[in-house]
Amino acid sequence: MWKNGAVTDYGGAATTTAFISVLDENRAGTIVVNSTDGYLGSIRTAYRIRGGVWEQLATLPGASQPIAAAINDVGDIVGTNLVQRNGNVGTVVVRWPAGQTTPVEVPGLPLNSTAIDLDEDGTLLVGLRNPETQGQVPHVLRGGVLNALPTLARNQTPYGRAISNGRVTGSVLPKGGSYIGVVWERDLTPHSLPTAGEGLLINRDGLVVASHSNPNVTDHGVWRNGTLEYAFGSFDDHVYTGALSDDGTFAGQLRGAPTVWRCT
Repeated sequence: MWKNGAVTDYGGAATTTAFISVLDENRAGTIVVNSTDGYLGSIRTAYRIRGGVWEQLATLPGASQPIAAAINDVGDIVGTNLVQRNGNVGTVVVRWPAGQTTPVEVPGLPLNSTAIDLDEDGTLLVGLRNPETQGQVPHVLRGGVLNALPTLARNQTPYGRAISNGRVTGSVLPKGGSYIGVVWERDLTPHSLPTAGEGLLINRDGLVVASHSNPNVTDHGVWRNGTLEYAFGSFDDHVYTGALSDDGTFAGQLRGAPTVWRCT
């Protein structure tokens, strides 16, 4: 982890062959990571790192393959477990409450649902499997009420990537067309992001990091109030943005080097 320019090495998981991926971090500095190991990545393990201590996240009774997706500032973590139900095997969405390693299943979601992101008030961005396409249809689960993200027009497929302060960002794909970046407001009304290919990150003020629809112009950019405000560089700069804070700070890579950008 980088903080104020200094690197903290938290080490690795129990095995030296595991591939570790960092998923999220909250304001308290708690980090959630997933570990993949074994033949064809068949062994999945999820961890929480607090104060430099690795804590393995357990599964539901009889379940396997815990995968973490996000953590909020309260400390709740959401993700999935693999379970067997009525002869069928699939994923269920679970929540690891703050300070606990034992999960609880999120009620009201069918088998083969996935966790995408978690808002500060506990609202979930989840994917429900489309039985026809087998793809994941993004939904918002708020206060026990589940709503699908609407599209901008007919014959479009929606994709949700992140949620913050009730707003969601992602994209829609028109049939036979190209991806269009989208922000869904708190009432789930969708708005397109001009020249954006896909909304990737969003903060509580609605600031959005998205890919640009024309990579010859820039790889990623920042949209404020639906308008492109800042471009991270040209395609040749090989920009990757992995995190966005509520104060407008962005973290990622520029030409392979860890980089921080700050909006003023």
